Amino acid sequence: MQNGNQLSTTYRGAGAAAIPFDRARRLVLLSRVAAEGIVGEHPFYFAPALGGTHLRAYNYQQLAGEASFVNSNDLRLDVYRFKSGLPGTIGVNLGLDHGRVFGPTIPDDTWHLNYGGGVWWSIVDEIGISAGYFRGLDGGERFTFQIGPLFANTGL
Repeated sequence: MQNGNQLSTTYRGAGAAAIPFDRARRLVLLSRVAAEGIVGEHPFYFAPALGGTHLRAYNYQQLAGEASFVNSNDLRLDVYRFKSGLPGTIGVNLGLDHGRVFGPTIPDDTWHLNYGGGVWWSIVDEIGISAGYFRGLDGGERFTFQIGPLFANTGL
């Protein structure tokens, strides 16, 4: 703290890769990785947090610490593509996430693992509606329902 102001530095990094298994791209593996950290004194609400879009079985910002790491993997299958009327795609996805937070206030070195799946419908391959269920091995579970840009979150 300097002159009543808290000084801290936040760092973030993320990346994603999509690997299609067929030429029509009906079966795709998407893997995302993200890391975040903070150095210096900071209010608790600036701490790197996991949950929600990162560890999908946990509530938003449920896990917080000085640093975080997460990896999310989705296997997505286009079940039906329609071109008449309003073009779009209906599909299913299976997901597996793992991650943890680090810091001196974190009492253990637990890696949180969750799995789940869902269904989605994309309209004109831009706007989507999705519903899913994810369950954590250590007890967390969450239903999700989203409307908006489909699969837009890359982990940042």
